Amino acid sequence: MTSAALTKASDLLSGASIVSVASWADNYRRDHPESGPWHYINIPLAESKIDMARDCPNGQCVLAQTQHFLSVLQEADADKAAKAEALKFVVHFVGDLHRSLHDEDNGDRGGNTRHVTFDGKPDNLHWVWDTGRGVGTEHHPAGEDGVGEREHRGLGAGGSQARSESGLW
Repeated sequence: MTSAALTKASDLLSGASIVSVASWADNYRRDHPESGPWHYINIPLAESKIDMARDCPNGQCVLAQTQHFLSVLQEADADKAAKAEALKFVVHFVGDLHRSLHDEDNGDRGGNTRHVTFDGKPDNLHWVWDTGRGVGTEHHPAGEDGVGEREHRGLGAGGSQARSESGLW
């Protein structure tokens, strides 16, 4: 980002950094389950092209919502609070788009129902891929629904660790 863009982002976020708000949308999702589909798009592995009608019904996917929140950021009459929320969603969704299990479908809910063993403990592929490989993450095994406890309460200890920190890659 340019220094001017970073300054504008810091202003919108009342001095907070982009890194510090990167996991905000996951925390938001806990109280707003309707936003869950905004974090992924289910493109079948066997398909070579995106079909928005098939993969993003009713605009309820990460691509459509990223476009929506980018448009909020461009609206001259949107208030600061709306733009700050939009920026937090965009920051998070750009991260989600770069996570392979957030943009494909192999019939396993993005790896959430694919059972694996990680570090000697049972878990699901989604958690291991997103956070389990990282340094300093705490283990949150998969529940009966195949979704790790971490999916229900946020990332890492306290749910505040930004997934994009270089130490996690």
